[in-house]
Parts: sequence; C-alpha cells; structure tokens
Amino acid sequence: MGLLARITTIALCLATAAAAAPPAGAAADSDDAEVSPPKSVTFVSTESAELEVVRAATGHLLVKPTVNGQDVGWFIFDTGAGMTCIDRKAAEKLNLPEGHAITATGTGGDHQTRTRQAESLRLGPVFLADLPLLELDLRSLELFMGKPLAGVIGFEVFKAAVFEVDFEAPSIKVHDSATYALPAGQDWADLTLHRRRPFVTGQIEGHEPGLFLLDIGANSALTVNSPAVDRFKLLEGRETKSGMFGGVGGMKKVATGTVQKLTICGIECADVSANFSRAAEGATADEHSQGSIGVGLLKQFVMVVNYREGRIALMRRR
Repeated sequence: MGLLARITTIALCLATAAAAAPPAGAAADSDDAEVSPPKSVTFVSTESAELEVVRAATGHLLVKPTVNGQDVGWFIFDTGAGMTCIDRKAAEKLNLPEGHAITATGTGGDHQTRTRQAESLRLGPVFLADLPLLELDLRSLELFMGKPLAGVIGFEVFKAAVFEVDFEAPSIKVHDSATYALPAGQDWADLTLHRRRPFVTGQIEGHEPGLFLLDIGANSALTVNSPAVDRFKLLEGRETKSGMFGGVGGMKKVATGTVQKLTICGIECADVSANFSRAAEGATADEHSQGSIGVGLLKQFVMVVNYREGRIALMRRR
C-alpha cells in the first residue's frame, strides 16, 4: 500500500458521541454513548437531486454542504463516519458553540476531541436543523487531498435520504426515501446499522459469513479485522507484504495481499486486494465485524444506500 493511501484512509469509524455532558474532566466513550439527533430533518423536493462532486487527489469524493447557511468548503463524503464532522478552522470561522468532550475511535485507536453545535446543515435537498458536529483537525489530510477540507459528511446526513453514488463518474444523487424505487431488474440487500455505521453481509473465501463495514472514506478494496484474520488463519500460505494503515488515532501494522474470492451482498468478486490487520486495538481490531469494504471494490458498482429502511443495492457498471 502506498504512503498516500495509508495516510489518507480516514476514520474507519468516527463512532458515536455523547448527547449529555460527561463528568468533569472526562470524555464520553464514543462506543457506548448516544448522540443527540438533529432537531428536525427536511427533504426539500424542489432542490436538485444532483450534488456538486469533485474527486480528491486521493480518490475520495468531496461535496459542498452549507453550515448555518454558509459555504465553508469541501466535506469528505464518508459512510464510515459515525458522525458528521467539522474542521476546527471552519468551526471557529462560523463561531460554532462548543459542546462536550468525546472520544472518536478510528483505525489507529482513540482520539480525544469535542462537539460543536450547528444551527443547520444542508446538502442538496437534505436540510438538518440544530445538530452536533464532531470537531476534527483535518490539516494533515489537505496536502494529500489537494483541496482545503472543512469537514466530513457522516451518519446524520446519510440517514436523511437515499443516496445513489457512482464512484467512477463521479456522481452523487439524493432521493426522497419515501418515494425512491430501484431501476427494474435490481434488487435490495440488507444494510445493518451498528453504532451509527452501515454494515453489509459478506464472506471471505468460503469461510463463515459475517458483517463488513461499508466505508467509502477508505480507498482500499478490503480490510480484514485482526480477529477474523486470526480466526480464519488468512495469513497461512498467503503471499503478503508488510505495511502501515491508519486514520483517527494513528497508524497500525498491516499485511497486504489478495483474497481469491469475496462475496458481498450476494455478489461474488474475484482477486480482491486486501489489508490484513495485525492491530490489537482500534477499529480494525473490532470483533463485531470481519472487516470493511472501501472504494477500491465499490467503484465497480453504482451504490444505492437507504439507511432509514436498512437496504443497499450494488448495481454493476455497464
């Protein structure tokens, strides 16, 4: 894995944050706390369904929401983010009120930060009022992205509508979940939400099926969590190289290689590039799921996600 891909694989899980203030001097545990939802969520059908999208130098998709009615810059479009985030500089520019201390859990471990309270956030036809945002310092990513970054689009926004994503175009369309229907001949698969992040069912080389995080903030194709690597003995007899992999919380050791067959949402994919985690902590040491699926694999498809109804469709590009 190249240095660029390793450094810019952000936030395999920016997990849950606190709705109530933690004890003095303590940060809320992001894995156990709940987040205050937006006061209201509105789908404005008169707005264009097509978002302004650019592809960063790293391959990530960037979009431009407004926060408190102002354009503050590009946000990373990231299903792996359990909470919508705002860069510290953008939060200060908007003079957003400070919230609570929380812990963001990422690929490399834990990172202490806080929330900021926004009056509104709008992305295309989706309008969210009075919502907390997770504050992050995104300066280290800007050099690699090739764009100044103002934040990360996460769970609260994805839950508000149906998102149709073509990674190759690139194109993102936002649909009303109350009326959207798949094109003829396409089928839904189950999407499971756990700790504010989306998971799909998959299977590695015929081993026991399990859950995989859907993470379009990662450019890799497949990352296998260390418990699954050990349980299925995936490194035995497999040609791999050593590398580093990380995001929020720092960098962790990883072995890179190829999975001969991966089945995801009932679709078989052959010869999938994979990162095999060796981490003892952080998101890639999670036992709840077997790993995560990133853009390296998803770019073969047009992806449609419906958080509200727990459904996903992967439509092969023609």
